[in-house]
Amino acid sequence: MSDKQFEPCTLEEATHVEVNGKVYEFGDGYLSRHKSLQSKLWDNIEVKKGTEGWQLIHVDAFPILGIKPLKEKKQEPIVFEFIPSLEMAKDMWLPADFIVPMKAVGKKFKCVEILEEN
Repeated sequence: MSDKQFEPCTLEEATHVEVNGKVYEFGDGYLSRHKSLQSKLWDNIEVKKGTEGWQLIHVDAFPILGIKPLKEKKQEPIVFEFIPSLEMAKDMWLPADFIVPMKAVGKKFKCVEILEEN
């Protein structure tokens, strides 16, 4: 799960933006979302300009500047079937956390990867 994958979204849902093929995360000290005082909607991003302060960029300018709001794509867990063998139940060299009980031998199990949220 070290390689994050992203999908396009609205600025409201966005956690990142892509500019010229590079992905930036909101809240990294250089980039943040900004709500318009009039509409109360997330319709700007603020970009830090060195020591000179911040620059607002409105969503209408995103296509012109090549800015794409992104959110992290939900990863689907790996799912597979597993049938323990008699050899596995008797194997003393297997790790202690992988002990196969005798009553599980020959039965089919559905295994699902556990994905932990941060």
